[in-house]
Amino acid sequence: YITARNSDIAAWVKFASEIDPLKYRVVFIPDASRDGVETFRQINEFEIFDSACWNIELRAALYQHAWMNMGVACGPLEISGLMDKVWTVVIDRSSDYPKDYLQNLLCNGLVQGQAPNFFSKTCRFYLGKDDSETLLNIFNSYTVKNTEFEFPQTFR
Repeated sequence: YITARNSDIAAWVKFASEIDPLKYRVVFIPDASRDGVETFRQINEFEIFDSACWNIELRAALYQHAWMNMGVACGPLEISGLMDKVWTVVIDRSSDYPKDYLQNLLCNGLVQGQAPNFFSKTCRFYLGKDDSETLLNIFNSYTVKNTEFEFPQTFR
């Protein structure tokens, strides 16, 4: 268990509450764990699609039909990173990982803040923390033009 691999739920809730609900639909998929059950209390004001945490096909279908999927680097979100027709924003918190764990990842090809080269062109990794200000800044950079799959100038 590595704390830095988990989301800052309070920050995600604050971020989600600042998104215009008339333009965007926020859907949370909690972790399929004891911590995920605890998360329900924190995100209950938003739509929760908990079936997707237990069914990978449902999760993939939801990811495919979304305009954007966001989260910290973790196993399930990587499915979205392989899809071509959806924005995938991955917060890479690897700078906060224990040194031995990070060293193992680096030895196995991790480049901090960069999507693996086999991920889609619509997937971007951002090195840092998942605080609400960072999340909102990244999200807003995609909504400025909101044209289909044209990357924001600030992140090229």
